[in-house]
Amino acid sequence: MNPLVARPLQRAKVYAKALVALALSSVSCGVAAQTGGFDAANLRGVTVLDHGWLVHAGDDPAYARSDYDDSHWTPYNPASDNLRTLFPGAVPNVVWYRLHMQMAPGEKDLALYERSLAPAFEVYCNGQRILRVGQVVPFVPYDSQHRLIGEIPNHASSSGSIVLALRVRIDESAKSLQPKVGIESIDLQIGPEQSIREHRWYTVIGRNLALWLDLLVNLSFAAGALVLFGSQRNRDEYLWMTLWMVFALPSLVISVICVFHALPLKWLTVYSTIDDAANAYCMSRMYCAVVGHQIGWKLNFFLVVCVTGIMLGGIFNYQAMFSPSAWSWVTICYLPYTTLLLLVLPAIIARSSERIGRVWRFLVVPVLLNGIVMSVQFTLFALLYLPGYRAWAWKAYFAIFDFSVGPFHIEPRVAADILALSSLALIILIHSNRTSRREALLETEFANATEIQHVLLPEAIEAIPGFRLESAYLPARRVGGDFFQVLPVADGGMLIVVGDVAGKGLPAAMLVAVLVGAMRTVVRTTHDPSAVLAELNERLLGRTRGGFATALAAHFRANGTVTLANAGHLAPYLDGSEIEIAGSLPLGITRDVSYEEECLGLNAGSRIVFCSDGVAEARNKAGELFGFERLRVLSGASALQIANTARDFGQDDDITVLAVEFTGLTSVVETVTPLPYFAPA
Repeated sequence: MNPLVARPLQRAKVYAKALVALALSSVSCGVAAQTGGFDAANLRGVTVLDHGWLVHAGDDPAYARSDYDDSHWTPYNPASDNLRTLFPGAVPNVVWYRLHMQMAPGEKDLALYERSLAPAFEVYCNGQRILRVGQVVPFVPYDSQHRLIGEIPNHASSSGSIVLALRVRIDESAKSLQPKVGIESIDLQIGPEQSIREHRWYTVIGRNLALWLDLLVNLSFAAGALVLFGSQRNRDEYLWMTLWMVFALPSLVISVICVFHALPLKWLTVYSTIDDAANAYCMSRMYCAVVGHQIGWKLNFFLVVCVTGIMLGGIFNYQAMFSPSAWSWVTICYLPYTTLLLLVLPAIIARSSERIGRVWRFLVVPVLLNGIVMSVQFTLFALLYLPGYRAWAWKAYFAIFDFSVGPFHIEPRVAADILALSSLALIILIHSNRTSRREALLETEFANATEIQHVLLPEAIEAIPGFRLESAYLPARRVGGDFFQVLPVADGGMLIVVGDVAGKGLPAAMLVAVLVGAMRTVVRTTHDPSAVLAELNERLLGRTRGGFATALAAHFRANGTVTLANAGHLAPYLDGSEIEIAGSLPLGITRDVSYEEECLGLNAGSRIVFCSDGVAEARNKAGELFGFERLRVLSGASALQIANTARDFGQDDDITVLAVEFTGLTSVVETVTPLPYFAPA
C-alpha cells in the first residue's frame, strides 16, 4: 500500500480506538455512578476506595454474595456520611457495606489494604472471605493498630467485576462518643499486591518510627544502667532505671506484631495494664533513688494506690467497648497517678535538688510533661460526655495526639520519654564526671595515706638484745586501722603498743597517724604501760567522731620481766595460753578511766603473741568464725603463718600479728627479722 495512504489509515484506526475506549469508559462510569460502584479498570498503584459504597443495617450471610440484589441499600460516602445520620433512631450493632468494582479483564495479583477498620469485622470478595479481625457476633474486639493485607483471588479480579462486602461491628463507645460512626475514606485501599506491601511498610514505618526508636533507646539505656549497677551495687537508681526501661523489649515486640497481626484486645489490655503499672512504679522509685529521697510508708502506700488505679483503669478501658460510661471511671482511676506526676514527684525532686545540686532540677521537666500530657488526654476524654464539646474535643485530641510531620507520626508521650532519657543521660554524665573527679581525689588521698602508714608502721626494728621479733600485717583495704609500735627504751628493754582503730579505710588510717605520733612523744617521758594508755586516751578524746580504739601496751625489761596494761584489746598468748589480764574501756570514749597493770616474768625461750581481732573474727563462706580456740592452738606458729591462715579462712578485718620471743642472751645483739607487709588477698 502506498505509504501516503497507509499512514492516514493507521492514524484513523488509532483515533477510532481512542474514541471507542472513551465511550466505553463513559458508559462504565455512568453505570458505576448509577449502581454506586467504583471504577478500578486502570489501576496503576495504591488507590483509596473513597466512594461508591452502599450500607445496610442487619446481619445476613447472603449480603456477602456477589449476586445479591443491593439496589435498595443506602449510598454511603466515607468522606462525608455518618451512620448516626443515616440511622437516626439508633446506630445498629452490625452493619454491612458493599462496593461494586469494575476491573480490567485479566487483572491479577491485586490486594486489599485495611487500616484499623473496626475492632471486629470481616471482608468478603465475591462471597469469599479474605480478611477477618475479632468476632462480630458474639462481639470479641481486637486491637485497632493493625495494618492488614487481604489478597484478592485472581479468578475474581480477572473476571472484570468484583463485589467487596464488609461485615462490621460497631462498638458502644464509638456509637456514643465518636463524632462520626462508619468507615473512613482511607480505611480500605486497593492495588497491585507488591505496591500494597511497599505502601504498608511506608505507612507503618512513618507511624511507628519514633516509637520504635524510643523503645530501642530505652533498651540501650537499660543495658547501660545495668552495667553501672553491676559496678556500683549501692546505687539503687541504676537498678530501678534498668527495671523501668527493660519493659520496652516486650513493648517493642508487641508493637511490631500488632501491625501485621491483629491481637485480642482483652489480652493486649492485660499486658499493657501490667506494663503501665510496673513502669509507673519503677519510674517513681527510680526518680526518688536518683535524688536520694528515702521512700517512707506514706509514699509507698501512695505508689500502691497509683499502681492499683492504673490496673483498674485498664479494666474499665476494656469495658468501655461495651459500656461508654466506663470511660469516666478510667479518668478517676488514673487521677492518683496524674497527681503523682504533677505534684508529688516534682515536689520531691525540687526539694532534694537543694541538697544534692541544682542540676537535678532538670528531672522535673519530663515528669511534669508526662503529667500534663496525661491530664490533657483525660480532660479531652471527659469533654466527650458533653455533646456540645464533643466535636471540639475530638479535633483537639487528633491535633495533639495524632500529630505528624510529613510521613512521621509523633506522640507527645514519646516526646516526653525522649526528653526524660535526655535529662537522665545529661545528669548521669554530669554525675559520672563528678564521681570520676572525686574518685581521682580519693585515689590521691589513699595513696598519700598509704605512704604515711608505711612511714608510721615500721618495716624493720632496731635490734634489741635478748629479744627476737616477727610480725605480719594484712590490711583489709589499702589502708587499715590496725597499728603497732616497738620502741627501744633506755633500760635495755622495749615498749610495745598494739591496737586497732574502729572502722576501716582512710578515717581509721588518720586516727592511726594521731596515735603513732602520740606514742613517740609519750615514750620520752614514761615507760609505764598504764600511763602510756592514759596519755593516748587523752590525745584521742574528741577526735574519734563517736568511734574508739583498742590498745595494749607492754614494757619488756632486759631481765625478762613484762608489765602489761589493756584498753579493750585482745589478750596476748604466752606459750600457747591466753594471758589473764584485766581489761578496760577502749581509748577515746571517756576521760574517767584507769588501766590496771599485770606483771609476769619470762623464761628463756618464752614467746608472747599479740593479735588484732581480725584474726579471731575471720569468717568463712558458711559464716563460721575463726574463733579463739583456733587462735590459741595456732599461737605457737610464726606470725606470718598465723596471719595467712586467718586470711585464707576468710578475712573481714585488718589482721595484725606480732610475736616476741625472750632469748635471755642479753650480751648478744641479734638481727631483728624485718616486719613484712602483705597486700590483702
